[in-house]
Amino acid sequence: MGGVAGSAGAGGASCAELTAKYTELVPQALSCPLGSTGETCNVWVDTHVDGCGYFKWGDASNAVALGELKKLRDDFKTSCPPATCPLGGFPPTLPAKCVDAGQGGTTGTCM
Repeated sequence: MGGVAGSAGAGGASCAELTAKYTELVPQALSCPLGSTGETCNVWVDTHVDGCGYFKWGDASNAVALGELKKLRDDFKTSCPPATCPLGGFPPTLPAKCVDAGQGGTTGTCM
């Protein structure tokens, strides 16, 4: 997934730390409100900080998580060695919908 553990990222964070923070935030961007009558699961989320294009559907209502993912990805791109991406990326499959994640409550996952 690119990055050298010792390379400095934004604010002194290492590439490994940026990768870990990004990976930790992805599920928040993929979450969605169960039972919503509006459109959900309507934005692409790159699941890897190195930008190799492994996308899943996320929900636009997660603006804070999506904004933080963008910031981490930008920090990674400017501070860490370029990633060597395998052949091609993967766009999300269509259509996506909000499904119960099996954890109770009102939040599901875009699938």
